[in-house]
Amino acid sequence: MPFRFSPVASNRMLVVNEVGEFYFLDRETFERVVSYDLDPASGIFLDLKGKHFLTDTAVTQVIDLLDTK
Repeated sequence: MPFRFSPVASNRMLVVNEVGEFYFLDRETFERVVSYDLDPASGIFLDLKGKHFLTDTAVTQVIDLLDTK
């Protein structure tokens, strides 16, 4: 899913999605997210999925949810 990102500290990244939800990631995890290398069973994956930063289902369903926000 599309999101914006910005470094906020030497090892932290702020990611913000299209509806303003945000999440702080360490740089290593951020790199794994953008490389599609994050374990789908991990807590961070589930947190990011819950906030619509990423998905493991059909993208159109997530876009519909974002439209309602």
